[in-house]
Amino acid sequence: MFSLTIQSAQLQDGQIQSGADLSVQGTFSDEKGPIKNGDVIQVDWPYDQTAYLTGYSGQKPLYLARVNVADYVVSAERARLVFNANVEQLKQVQGSFSFAAKVYNQLEQVQVVAVVVGDQQTEVTVAGQPTDSGGREVYDQSWCGEKVGGTTPW
Repeated sequence: MFSLTIQSAQLQDGQIQSGADLSVQGTFSDEKGPIKNGDVIQVDWPYDQTAYLTGYSGQKPLYLARVNVADYVVSAERARLVFNANVEQLKQVQGSFSFAAKVYNQLEQVQVVAVVVGDQQTEVTVAGQPTDSGGREVYDQSWCGEKVGGTTPW
């Protein structure tokens, strides 16, 4: 089971301002079946469109009950959590990981950016803004992420 939450302090009239910081948090559990070595949670978003997200790039291990069960990598285009064999030795696995991103809109019109995990989609409505740069705005490409979780050992 997986859920995704996206928040921003720069929300106005139901729209997030272009250039705003986002906090993205994914939560997971083995409620619908065991998590196995090699299982992947991949969070995708548009990076080559007029409205897009850019993730703060970095990589971190994910620990549950002081055991490294996965690694997650965030790039400008996606986040990817890959579980290792240690996760198979735990039961009632549940945890979360989070990372920061920015959202941009290069047009004057309001646009919607879809953040996708498997068959789930979370939408971010981005306010329009005039731009005269004509180029992509990509700033602050440094790591920013957290991870937490809990398990019950076998």
